[in-house]
Amino acid sequence: CELIDYPMAECVGIEYRDERSVFTMIAGGFLVLLIAAIAYLLAAMWDDLTPGLQIPVGAMAVGAGVGLRWTFMSRRHKFVFEMKDGIKLKWRSRSGDFKYKVGQANKIVTFAKEAGLLRSKA
Repeated sequence: CELIDYPMAECVGIEYRDERSVFTMIAGGFLVLLIAAIAYLLAAMWDDLTPGLQIPVGAMAVGAGVGLRWTFMSRRHKFVFEMKDGIKLKWRSRSGDFKYKVGQANKIVTFAKEAGLLRSKA
């Protein structure tokens, strides 16, 4: 990787989006469906299970919790910086880090408003 500095004097526009990670939401939904299917099959076939079989109920609960978190908490920040030479620099926070990056995102949005660089989402 190489770190390249771009001076703010060359920035002509900053666009901010509060978006959802579609891939993470779909993966979380599939995980919840998988855990629900396993639970249903265990309940439906309970009498056919061999005695002494150990079922990791805690792991299923953790998997369901992770799946629900991925499904419903996949917000992220996205910034697009437009430069004078036409280059668009994009930055996205990780899915699920939304609440941890709110302060920094608000500072960038406030700066962009004060400098007259904030663009609409269109």
